[in-house]
Amino acid sequence: MRPTKDLKLDFGYVCVNNRGFSPELGYDYGDFNVAVDDDFGPFAVNGRLRFRPKAFGNAGWEFNKRLLLSVPRKFESVSIKAYGVVGNLSVERYLQYGIPGPDYWYWQLGLVTSAFGLDLTLADTDSSIESSGAATPTAAPAASSCRSRRLSR
Repeated sequence: MRPTKDLKLDFGYVCVNNRGFSPELGYDYGDFNVAVDDDFGPFAVNGRLRFRPKAFGNAGWEFNKRLLLSVPRKFESVSIKAYGVVGNLSVERYLQYGIPGPDYWYWQLGLVTSAFGLDLTLADTDSSIESSGAATPTAAPAASSCRSRRLSR
């Protein structure tokens, strides 16, 4: 839905069914989504709210709130977009979800370069979860460990 030329509203529902697993595991869930996009010329803003009344793994309800700010630039056949994201995830039964508390913050700063049909993204992602507090190895990837890596031939 577009109330104005630059404002876009999106309402949706996604149903995820993981066939072949017992229903008691709670792998099936539904996701209500509301997103608002607005283009202000030199920058664009996107806000999103997702709600799951029954989160993955019988973890109860889940709220995911996110705000994204992007600054796109185009130069002939190359485009560059800098962006920043901040969000918060809240879960009712957080231990079943694999996180050490009922909510956490996450953020990302990145740069996307697009040329000749290819996209190259460089991004730094982190969260308020310390890797030592993660209940599972996948709950809090140590994205910060990539900061000091040097790639060379």
